[in-house]
Amino acid sequence: MSIKFKYISKQSRIDDIDISGDSFTIFYGSNIDDRSNAVINYFTTVGTIKHSNKIFYTQVNDSFSINEDIIKKKDIDKCLHNYINTSSNIIIDCTTLSYMEILTLLNFLNNIPMSIDVDLFYVEPVGYNNEDTKFEGMDFHLSYDSGRLAYIKPFFLETPLDNLNKEKAVIIVFLGFEDDRINTILERDDFNETYQEVFPILAVPAFEYGWENISISKHIGLIDDRKLLYSPSDNPYSSYKLLNEFIKEIPYKQIVIMPFGTKPNTVASAIFMVNYKEKYIPNTGMASIATQFDFPIKSEKRSYGVKEVHHYSLRIN
Repeated sequence: MSIKFKYISKQSRIDDIDISGDSFTIFYGSNIDDRSNAVINYFTTVGTIKHSNKIFYTQVNDSFSINEDIIKKKDIDKCLHNYINTSSNIIIDCTTLSYMEILTLLNFLNNIPMSIDVDLFYVEPVGYNNEDTKFEGMDFHLSYDSGRLAYIKPFFLETPLDNLNKEKAVIIVFLGFEDDRINTILERDDFNETYQEVFPILAVPAFEYGWENISISKHIGLIDDRKLLYSPSDNPYSSYKLLNEFIKEIPYKQIVIMPFGTKPNTVASAIFMVNYKEKYIPNTGMASIATQFDFPIKSEKRSYGVKEVHHYSLRIN
């Protein structure tokens, strides 16, 4: 089984979303700003037969909440069957979900022994709130707290990275507006014992002209003397291809992917991790690839307005 892109489209308004059928299984997250309010209201009212599931992961308890049911992470695959009707259209609202939920849902769907069509949606905001209107002083607090950087099982490196018999890992990181997410890792006392290189990916073209300059200015210390990669902010297929091609080019065999950038970049990371796990064969020279995440808690009113809607149609078979 693997995940394939069918097509990518864009609509100017939420009401312009074109999805076939009348029965939907929908997964969405918390309502924290204008766009999340708009997309949740739309998807929980469209169609006549709806299976609406609010899902979010809490790191401190290592558990998911689905419609207020608390499910331990180790039990999530057994329990998701109760919330998914595979005869209906399956929709994942990436606007309101984080990397952990998207990766978990796609990995679960990929393990179902049948062909499944999945529609992913992401709604752009008009802009993001920051503490200073002067460009030089823009300080974005899109999250009010970050959790502990951790592997997401089953996408982890089994041997300790600082084992004397194993090479150190390299990081491939998608960059966003918040520099503290990667800086926290770079400033760790054991960084040089664990990692040997960082390859940053900048979202270019950005969603808005000039937004790439914000990412550059926030990460200038990171990108100043490193190889900088580029991938569109809104196209997970392009980001997915970049990961595939770049990993084939580099000689490293211990790789950690950290999706700290745009949500479409995050979607690409999730699809890549699921597909790579399916084809990975140990002891054949293939790179061991893991993913780590810092589980930020999104700030209320982190963005404002509702803009374009991105539709990523997938086929799992």
